[in-house]
Amino acid sequence: MSEPWSDTEPAPVDERERLLIEAVVTLARTLRDERDRLAERLRQVEDELQTLTLRLDLRRPEVWNPPAD
Repeated sequence: MSEPWSDTEPAPVDERERLLIEAVVTLARTLRDERDRLAERLRQVEDELQTLTLRLDLRRPEVWNPPAD
């Protein structure tokens, strides 16, 4: 008794399994996109913090002109 498919074509995939695979692929893409979006936002926040730190340091003269010993 032979299988209903040949060696060159894949075995038929159960519809539920196919839907599950599609859902996992979609979820993986969504998570990757969200990760990329959050990474970009983190870079923006880091830049903002660096700018604020620089502005704060410029307002404190002792940072640029330490007291002489």
